[in-house]
Amino acid sequence: MSNEPHRKQANYAYLLVGLLILLLVAPFVTEHRQEYARILFHVVLVATLLIGVWTLVRDRKWFLLGLSLAALSLLLNSTAVFNDHSALIYPIIIVQLLFLFLTLVIAFHDVLLQGSPDLNKIMGAVCIYLLLGIIWAFIYLTINLALPGSFSGVLSSSPEQQMSELLYYSFITLTTLGYGDISPATHLARVFAYFEAILGQFFLAILVAGLVGAHVATKFGQR
Repeated sequence: MSNEPHRKQANYAYLLVGLLILLLVAPFVTEHRQEYARILFHVVLVATLLIGVWTLVRDRKWFLLGLSLAALSLLLNSTAVFNDHSALIYPIIIVQLLFLFLTLVIAFHDVLLQGSPDLNKIMGAVCIYLLLGIIWAFIYLTINLALPGSFSGVLSSSPEQQMSELLYYSFITLTTLGYGDISPATHLARVFAYFEAILGQFFLAILVAGLVGAHVATKFGQR
């Protein structure tokens, strides 16, 4: 009973709106050549996740860990403005990935393993789907930076512009649309690409469909 008021905060509705706004503005922000634009992208991303998923964290240790990773990410991005950006790009990506992955685990545990399904949880499942696309975009960026040319069609030289292109590619792969304008050119890139495609279909066809079905069954069962 004590959990119900917490779940009725509709935190995933806020997170979903935030993620959709982030995906709309990310291509314009990450393609901008000014340093403040890159910092703005990470500030919006971290703020969105903190407002959404992290409202569910009841354990002080986990919350402090997430807050520390978020603060470290912003600190590294701010430091990169006044120092050699190339020396900090990998630490920035690693910290950002850790924060995103921890957020994904918390959301997954709450949405799929805790309590009965409701509308907020269904929106939470959509948020998890979007988080998967963002996480894979960071993974693709890491691969392409470590092994240049891993993705044919990615023509940008700066990490920020590559992020914009690979974010687009990630969601095209997650939804298995496969336009072909960007494609994996190395074995490692192909492995992660087909794993993302499989995960995307599995998540939609089984987990989200099951969650929606359980919610509908619960609603009809209460009548």
